[in-house]
Amino acid sequence: MKRLEGDFAFILWDRREHLLVGARDLHGGRPLFFSQVGDQLVVGSCLTAMLAYPRIPRDINRAALACSLISAASTLVEETEFRAVSRVPAGCMVRWSPGRTPVVQRFAEAPQFERLDDVGPQEAAERLREVLGQAVRERLASSGVSSVWMSGGYDSPAIFALGRTNRGVGQELLPVSMSYPVGDKGREDELIERVAGHYGAPVEWVARASLPPLPDPAEWARRRDQCAAHPYENWNRALMAGTRRLGARIALSGNGGDQFFGVSGIFLGDLLRRGHWVSLWRELRALGFGPKGLRPLFHWAVKPNLPPYLLEVARRLRGGRHLKQHLQRSAPAWLGGGPALAADVQARQWKFSNRRPGESLASAEAAWYLHTSAGQQIVSLVGEFSLGGGVESRSPMYDGRVLDLMSRRPREDRYSMAENKRLLRQALAGLLPAEHLAPRSNRTGLPGGYLVDELPAVLPEWFDRLGSDMRLADLGLVQPRELRQSLDRYLRNPPWESSEGVAVFDVLSAEYWLRSHP
Repeated sequence: MKRLEGDFAFILWDRREHLLVGARDLHGGRPLFFSQVGDQLVVGSCLTAMLAYPRIPRDINRAALACSLISAASTLVEETEFRAVSRVPAGCMVRWSPGRTPVVQRFAEAPQFERLDDVGPQEAAERLREVLGQAVRERLASSGVSSVWMSGGYDSPAIFALGRTNRGVGQELLPVSMSYPVGDKGREDELIERVAGHYGAPVEWVARASLPPLPDPAEWARRRDQCAAHPYENWNRALMAGTRRLGARIALSGNGGDQFFGVSGIFLGDLLRRGHWVSLWRELRALGFGPKGLRPLFHWAVKPNLPPYLLEVARRLRGGRHLKQHLQRSAPAWLGGGPALAADVQARQWKFSNRRPGESLASAEAAWYLHTSAGQQIVSLVGEFSLGGGVESRSPMYDGRVLDLMSRRPREDRYSMAENKRLLRQALAGLLPAEHLAPRSNRTGLPGGYLVDELPAVLPEWFDRLGSDMRLADLGLVQPRELRQSLDRYLRNPPWESSEGVAVFDVLSAEYWLRSHP
């Protein structure tokens, strides 16, 4: 199993041994579900198909559904919203024989980063160019055109450049990109044109203004396989349509770049824990925290290092409210179920105190993307509606060889002195314009304006259409009055209260989905 590479989910039946084996790739690009019903095992690639089997009960798993409602990254990835249906986690396999209980085993672990090798930065950059180039070449269509969903950042342009320089005879790789109006924070048109022009490649543009509004919530829920809805589904479907216009069926993406080539401010906690005070001070100054930087310093450096007993003391002093850490979600005011459900949701979330022996906080963050429900859900949702439109999305940056190489590099290769993705940028020297690879003072291509336009226009109408009864309220998961108050806060200032709007979107999407899947 460990030798398998790529984006996959499969089941095999060994007639001689009477053994079923099913497995998913490390990042979960293809979903796989199972349920034991009496002496039978029901297996399916989508949740809707599982629920169509009449003998599978539909009892709701309240804690799992609550995690989904607040976008909490659960460590119990095997759970679904239905108690009787389990999910094969990414990087895992399920084994079953008649008369026995199915057993889930992990065959691919997230690598533990910073297992340092003796290779210098220049040699490491050359090696990264080689292995990432191999990963891209192997994921191109065997002949004809493939596409890359290209932004103006570093990750997807890296895939594009390496694909153009490593393609074989009869293979072509062309960019499909979103075009935003001048002045929009999502606009990267000029950056994209510069990268594409470096290789004389035309860009298949998708105009942001051409995107349809969010679908009718009831109709969307009926055709959606999973409870969670992706707010950027139309955005992704438009890129998929651009891929089809090129005559391509394969779309590569830069997914994985942020996870494995960069790191958040969590590395400050490693510097604090190891007593690297001078380095900590230099990094803080480079990040611009300044004299008023106590709050971010506490968030990034202190909280992740607090032992469980101090977190429990903080919870009691805060009247039962947990001290939310990086990558955790707090229970919102509209979540029902009382303290017991809030505690259950909290217990399912990732805790840095549970990282592997000797593992840094920065490494644990990378493992979070692979071992919790958050990253797997997003990737599988994109894969779901891409395949539904005749396009297969592939993620070269999740290649095992790439992950192994990056896991052996020091944290400074991913982030240091306000420079992100340093080794990746060094590996691309000569393949992309030098000005494109230069450090940037601000992030580019922020697509949040799309939701600022879309959500205020639809959420009030979605809420009002539900009437006075909500299934989620009947399940004790949502308090409608508090949810409405959250929506009103969002509508008063959508750009500043975006998290409130996305949370209400998640709840209403789940409510319509439950109504369409009785």
